[in-house]
Amino acid sequence: MKDFVKKYWITLLGVGFIFLAFLYFLKLAIDLEWIPPTARAAIGMAIGLSGLFAGYTLVSRTKGMFGEIAAGLGTSILYATFAYASFSKDIQWSANALMISLIALSSLVTIVGYRMNMRILVFLSLLGALLTPVVIRAHVEQDWLLFLYVLVINIAALWLSAIKDWQELRVMSFVATVFIFISYYLYFDPESWGKPFFYASSLFLVYMTGLILASWHEKKRFEGLNLYLGLLNALHFVFWSMYILDEFTIPYALPLMIVGFIFITAGLIIHRISANAFLPIGSYLMLGILVIAIAAGDLGTLFETKGMHYVVSTSVWLVLGTLIYFAGVYLKHPMIRNAAIAIWGLVMMYWYSVAWEVEWVEWFGVRYIPFINPGALVWIAMAVLGFSYSRLALKHSSQEERHNNQILSTILAIASHLVVGGLFTVQIMNLWEAYEVHRVEVGLILSVSWFIYALLIFLWGAYTRTTTFRVFGTIVLTVATLKVLVIDLSGHATMHKVITLLIIGIVTVFTGLTNKRWAEKDELISENIPQPEEA
Repeated sequence: MKDFVKKYWITLLGVGFIFLAFLYFLKLAIDLEWIPPTARAAIGMAIGLSGLFAGYTLVSRTKGMFGEIAAGLGTSILYATFAYASFSKDIQWSANALMISLIALSSLVTIVGYRMNMRILVFLSLLGALLTPVVIRAHVEQDWLLFLYVLVINIAALWLSAIKDWQELRVMSFVATVFIFISYYLYFDPESWGKPFFYASSLFLVYMTGLILASWHEKKRFEGLNLYLGLLNALHFVFWSMYILDEFTIPYALPLMIVGFIFITAGLIIHRISANAFLPIGSYLMLGILVIAIAAGDLGTLFETKGMHYVVSTSVWLVLGTLIYFAGVYLKHPMIRNAAIAIWGLVMMYWYSVAWEVEWVEWFGVRYIPFINPGALVWIAMAVLGFSYSRLALKHSSQEERHNNQILSTILAIASHLVVGGLFTVQIMNLWEAYEVHRVEVGLILSVSWFIYALLIFLWGAYTRTTTFRVFGTIVLTVATLKVLVIDLSGHATMHKVITLLIIGIVTVFTGLTNKRWAEKDELISENIPQPEEA
């Protein structure tokens, strides 16, 4: 592309001005009604065909560059004539007539450019085709025709650009199409969001697909210009989708969420095609994460329940982190897996800071169902993921990473137990608030749950043979005991306090027996380990 631009940019600039002179002459003839409408179309076709014939004659006389310029200029004029015949109120070709003419002419340009390697001809033809709608504007009710017109030109440009490695075509067509979209959005001033959003989405998908296929055809070259255009294409769509939907006060979260997952999918497809293309893979994955992060912040506005936006944001990030973890497993890349685990840790801290503000939702006519509420489901999902990461950290570790991953696994398991503790605490508090239970103090029930929680921690430690949980369980027992002695037993003696102390005592005895059995097993194992002989 660099050599092409260096050699021909001044020549192409001059030809572009000649073509613009024709377009503005045609516009002037329309405005001043110098020539009848049918005659304008006929003159345009005659000039276009003359350019094609002159180009063919010059090429046959070995004057290739001048022939390509003449033929390209003639083809551009034909495109302009087709656009005028379709967009002008005086003629208004049908959609079928425009499509047949466009496909026929674009096919001719594509075949000639491909078979005869006429790079200048193709560039001038498609550039002229895309410049035409800017000068000869379609009317508001013809936006669908304009969309078809631009779509056909872009498909021809992307296909030839990929097959012949003419990168200037994809740059020119992308820039021109973006300019057309911007100018027509301002010109039409749409009254609804549907059409402009559909056109922006179509442009995004066409170039996303075209650039990936072009990169694959060009010996899997995903970096450089293809990556740059891909990122510009993504940023263009993200900006317009947010701008269009926000202008019509419509949440932009869902479409952006879909785009984010498309980016992540594109990154995985690129990895499948070329595992060494780290820059484009990382760029698309990171862009997908950023877009989803932007969308998650807006998705909560769809709900009226207090705190539901916290539920939505946390859920999105848990799903995203899970996808990243599985991508790390698929790519066999420990850094990606660790990044997913780090996301889980940050989300857990975020959720602990906001979960207390989440209101429950009445389902099935029941005021409150413990453990079956949006907030509770987030707690449960977070705990399941945490315990899963804890086990998988050891499963996917090499011999050299075993020690560090053992520490990581323990930290994740402890954090997951904190999540379980938060789950029980919130469910009990919500249950007491929802049904206005006054006979039994919620503090007493919380104390019972924490002692049961401490028992579960000791059981988990005995099962996983991890001494750290003995320390963690002891801390929970100590805090719960202090709460009972200092807070719960203050005031008058009641039968509820008697029953609570009895339950706590029974649970504590079971915890002690678990700890004793665990310690005896550890001693037995240590006695069976052969000791080194003294010298």
